[in-house]
Amino acid sequence: MMRRLALLSLALFGAVSLYAQSAAGDLQLQQVVIVSRHGVRSPTDTRPPLAQVAADPWPSWPVGPGELTPRGQQLATIMGGYYRDAFAQAGLLTASGCPRANDIYLWSDVEQRTRLSAQAMLDGMYPGCGVKLHMKPDPEKDDPIFHPTTTGVCKVDGPTARNAIFGRIGGDFAAVMKAHAEQFAKLQAVLKCCAPTLCAANSSSCTLQQVPATITPEGRLRGPIPIASSTTEIFLLEYGNDLPADQVAWGRIDEPTLLYLSELHDLHVDIAERTQYPAQRAGSNLLDQVLNTLRGKISGKAAPRAKAPANTNAVLYLGHDTNIANLGGMLNADWMVEGYQANATPPGGALAFELFRGKPKTANAGKHFVRLFYYAQSPGQLREAVRLDASHPPSRAEIAIPGCAVPAAKAGTGMACPWPVFERLAAAAIDRECVGNGSAAPPKRIESMR
Repeated sequence: MMRRLALLSLALFGAVSLYAQSAAGDLQLQQVVIVSRHGVRSPTDTRPPLAQVAADPWPSWPVGPGELTPRGQQLATIMGGYYRDAFAQAGLLTASGCPRANDIYLWSDVEQRTRLSAQAMLDGMYPGCGVKLHMKPDPEKDDPIFHPTTTGVCKVDGPTARNAIFGRIGGDFAAVMKAHAEQFAKLQAVLKCCAPTLCAANSSSCTLQQVPATITPEGRLRGPIPIASSTTEIFLLEYGNDLPADQVAWGRIDEPTLLYLSELHDLHVDIAERTQYPAQRAGSNLLDQVLNTLRGKISGKAAPRAKAPANTNAVLYLGHDTNIANLGGMLNADWMVEGYQANATPPGGALAFELFRGKPKTANAGKHFVRLFYYAQSPGQLREAVRLDASHPPSRAEIAIPGCAVPAAKAGTGMACPWPVFERLAAAAIDRECVGNGSAAPPKRIESMR
């Protein structure tokens, strides 16, 4: 517990100090490309059904499965207002009024929770301005930018994914289950899992830890890890949606325990979405968008495949936690912010690629650099719907990009990555086979826990 508190204190201190430094030094912000997760939603349809993993009835929600809640809209609006204020202070956006022609471009996935989050964020940034939201015209078809492996852009080879995953966790699930035995035991006490249908053959009862753990032929995890991931994520959604305390995990956990159990959610995301092979297959189309957007700003010319006009100051992609995890895995980028475990991707959290240029008459005059940040409202800020601005920010942490080490004292650029180096690293991380527009129109996805 003391170690986790120390890490949280470090993350909080880092967020404050980095914010103060962001506009200082030899660099001037030129563009930000933000990849954001949607806001607080209701639980999605799951397989197996949630009723099979908990003894008590789950709370009811005011919206359909997987949809953004009114509280989620409110929180996204708050985050949009923060971005406007913060980037206006950095000289990127105007401080008031409606946007200039090249100020903002937002591309959203087609699902209700992403569309409404995107619109709420725009309303927070530019209230009353009617800023246009961009997305695919057919909401019944997945967007290949966010879902290339389900839209015919490229496929995931199951055996390759299986080998990549098992190669990270010791060849089977035994070691990782043992390493997290305490969290699984605590979660079992909260859920009182499981229905007999989840248990091994010839077993009439079992605990969560005893549910068989497997990887499907398609390379997806099944068993206790994805079940723990989905249920602990729901606890955070209940907390962030400001449900009464007795409806957050049935009143059996507090905020520190929520943080402790959320490690199981982040474990699943790390294994399933940040492992290099599945991350590349699922994330290459989006990273290609980010890279070409930055290229367009530097060159002033439209880059291939980039959705945003070349000279746009702030470009946002509104998608899912999996998208952010994929990018983190591809770039080997790690972060920690207040209230969460390492590499967490909470509702409304965002990975921001900030493009800087050296100021005139400095050692880096005319040179471009990329700084990588992670933004997230803390659990407390979610629950209390805390108003945010540049003086009262969300959690914010700068991320060191592996392969981009530059002596800060020599370059005067902190953790900034020289553009040629970042461009080379990002391009090398992209699987070109997984870049394209796709064609398939699969049925709506169901979150699978088993």
